[in-house]
Amino acid sequence: MIRRPPRSTQGVSSAASDVYKRQGDLYTGEFKDGLRHGLGTYTYSSGEVYVGEWFEGDMHGTGSFYYENGDIYSGDFDNDIKTGVGSYYFENGDEYVGEWYEDKKDGFGIIYYADGGIWTGEFSKDERKGKALQIWPDGDAEYQYYRNDELSRRVYSDY
Repeated sequence: MIRRPPRSTQGVSSAASDVYKRQGDLYTGEFKDGLRHGLGTYTYSSGEVYVGEWFEGDMHGTGSFYYENGDIYSGDFDNDIKTGVGSYYFENGDEYVGEWYEDKKDGFGIIYYADGGIWTGEFSKDERKGKALQIWPDGDAEYQYYRNDELSRRVYSDY
């Protein structure tokens, strides 16, 4: 269960502050008891950026993480970990929308491919599992069955 930061601003500094961390990291946002708490932006020296909710010093609640390679995750965080529902936009144009648990795709999800294809099905610890539907860019479709992230069976359909 994701702990949500309190919506009340009581006890939360509403004044934005800049705090330089070691090796050039920068945080701008709200604090409570000396910890990042509320809304804020953390820019890492690597160029990666997190914008969103903080709870007792951790990325916690809803936010967006911009990776150095151009990928973007927008969704739920629980103690600095992708957990809940979120979208992951890959630099190549693909997008995953679905459930996350402990930084891995876990549960129902949809992959929208840059070429127009769509895959929808279940994940377990980042691996495809069970029944899925693949819709190809030309509109053809097939049901697929996965075991341990390996395609084990196809059933073609006119969708």
